[in-house]
Amino acid sequence: MLGKGTTKLSNGFLEVWFCRYGNGRIGNVHISYSKTGGTSLVRLRFMWDRATVNGIGQGIMQKDQGSFIQSTGQTRDFTWYNQSPGVGISGYCARGVLKQYHYRTGSLTNTYSTRVVCF
Repeated sequence: MLGKGTTKLSNGFLEVWFCRYGNGRIGNVHISYSKTGGTSLVRLRFMWDRATVNGIGQGIMQKDQGSFIQSTGQTRDFTWYNQSPGVGISGYCARGVLKQYHYRTGSLTNTYSTRVVCF
């Protein structure tokens, strides 16, 4: 494992793990969300992106395969394999992102991110 970013939310825990290839580039990225409270059903989507040390996204975002429904008490996760947004390991920062959408309309309601991991 190259780095782990964790964020405690008011309704759960969001974590991301970055693993690398021998050449120092990002290999696999794994993200997990454990929902411990809040609205019983939510529509969510996992992402990860390059970020500054201060957590500002850099516009190079990788998305999962689509939104999903999660209820309180569940843990969901997703893994991207063979990732590399074209940069080496030196001076690189990234974060996990969780977007929440309105259950019925699908409109974006919240965006959460993990602690930034710099390599």
